[in-house]
Amino acid sequence: MTAAVGKETITSAPGLSWKVKIAYGAGEMANSIKVVTFALYALFFATVVMGLPGAWVGIVAFASTLWDALIDPYVGYLTDGPRSFSRRYKSMLAGAAAMGLGLWAFFSPPHNLSRALLLGWLLAASFLLRTAASVFTIPYYAIGVSLSRDYHERTSITGIRNLGTAIGTLLAASLSAVVFFPAREPGVDPKLDAKSYSTMGLGFGLLMTVCALTAVLSARCLRRRLEADLPQTQPSRRQSLAGFFATLRESLRNPSFRVILISFSLEIVGLAINGSLLIHYLEYYVKVNGSGALAGTQAVYWSSGLVGTLFWMRIAHRFDKHLLYVFSAFATAALMIAALLLFGDGHPLGTGRVLPLMIGYGIAGFLGCILWFLPPSMMADIADENELMTGTRPEGALFGVLSFSRQVATGLALLIAGGLLEKYVNLTPGKLQQTGESAFRIGIAYSVVPAALIIVAALFMLGYRLTRSRVESIQAQLHHPGNQTANLQGNR
Repeated sequence: MTAAVGKETITSAPGLSWKVKIAYGAGEMANSIKVVTFALYALFFATVVMGLPGAWVGIVAFASTLWDALIDPYVGYLTDGPRSFSRRYKSMLAGAAAMGLGLWAFFSPPHNLSRALLLGWLLAASFLLRTAASVFTIPYYAIGVSLSRDYHERTSITGIRNLGTAIGTLLAASLSAVVFFPAREPGVDPKLDAKSYSTMGLGFGLLMTVCALTAVLSARCLRRRLEADLPQTQPSRRQSLAGFFATLRESLRNPSFRVILISFSLEIVGLAINGSLLIHYLEYYVKVNGSGALAGTQAVYWSSGLVGTLFWMRIAHRFDKHLLYVFSAFATAALMIAALLLFGDGHPLGTGRVLPLMIGYGIAGFLGCILWFLPPSMMADIADENELMTGTRPEGALFGVLSFSRQVATGLALLIAGGLLEKYVNLTPGKLQQTGESAFRIGIAYSVVPAALIIVAALFMLGYRLTRSRVESIQAQLHHPGNQTANLQGNR
């Protein structure tokens, strides 16, 4: 595959087949099942089903994700460097083996525990799950960066991986409601049955393990390509704590990476607040509490996201990536506000109406899917810029830092959501009915708060300067290592 830039010709490995991209993308199913299951059910399970105060649950979520965040950059650093495939492969294998166990443990606490012991159990299970996910996901993403140096194929690879996200999410969001929370008795909400959560944890835990191991085996088949594409000028280095911090400093000096880091973190906080309050929004604000309705809205959202991914992948080559990101962010924020203004008591679409709700989720999935797959593609471009600036390609460290910010943002979002439920909404744990004022405040917490954060994230992204032409220029310069410093200065 070649791409002309001025008088230079950039040559990369032959393009990947769709079969290879799909095989690699299967690993994202495991991660999405974990993320979505936690986003949809963890807060509801711990507060409404198990009866813990929302602030306590927020502390558990924040503590476990903070730990995950702290180890993410170091996991990435340990798997970087020349001949890094073996380290990444072993790390992915270990993480794949433990992810499912952690998910099952969180939703299967022993009976009759005191509040303090229950809190400790959930914290320990969260630590296990998030640590295993980090050990698998960071090298998995780093390997994805190495698959291609073509600007457009990178979007294709992350787009296919995002299909894995959509499929895994469909399973976690829709299948869970139908299979694990079927309506057995009229007037009885199955989402209040603790045993159903344990069964769900076991089923999804096994599925996560299978998907992750599939990606591990697929990566092994790509070993020759991945090792051949490592930069030949990258120096050998002995891994140390000092080297780790030096790599972090180098990463944060990259202005493009700083923009991605800030914008992506704000986006994640907004989306995580919105997702963690989804069941509360449906249950108390829109008053759609049937398992079939929950499954239907989620199926429409993620199916539309899947279709949207295929659509936007086909036209993404016409636009710079950050402009599509900004468009998707503003559209997502507008739809969140619409969820408050159009639905609920006294509003045009009222309560209990599933069809317009599903239409809204369909539009949100189609327009919002851009936020899912573009940032990893942009990270691959940043790795090129970092190689030009420093002579190294620390893909693992870059994704580790990004994952650090994502985990902190997710934990912060759950802490905010839990605090909002307890201090602002005044949610009464274990009750199917809430006051009208509490229901309206749930709507505000679900829509206005995350929308504001996502708008700020979009404004930050407007400062991103790593456009398609700049990436192509950087890749041309990478073929003339002796001129890297001068070329970079001229390119700024």
